[in-house]
Formats: sequence, structure tokens, C-alpha cells
Amino acid sequence: MPAGDRYFIDCIVQDRPVTPSLWDGVAVQEVIDAAIASQRTGQWVDVRGV
Repeated sequence: MPAGDRYFIDCIVQDRPVTPSLWDGVAVQEVIDAAIASQRTGQWVDVRGV
């Protein structure tokens, strides 16, 4: 089993928070989406809340 899977399972079993969190992933996706939009338009794109 890969180390990431073991860490995830251990966090669930031991009732510990998992990092990165879902919200970390949301923030990263917002930055990626803004970068893609900026590349397509040639304009700056605001990233909300990151």
C-alpha cells in the first residue's frame, strides 16, 4: 500500500485531521483555474480567497 494511502487510513482510524484538506485542494484548483484563464485571455485573473 502506498504511503499516502496508509497515512489517510491512519488518520481516519485515529480520528486525526487529514492534510492536505479538501479546502486546500479547493484553493489549489482556484489558482489552477485562474492560471488557465489568464493564459487563454492574456489578462490577469483574480483568485478569490486564496
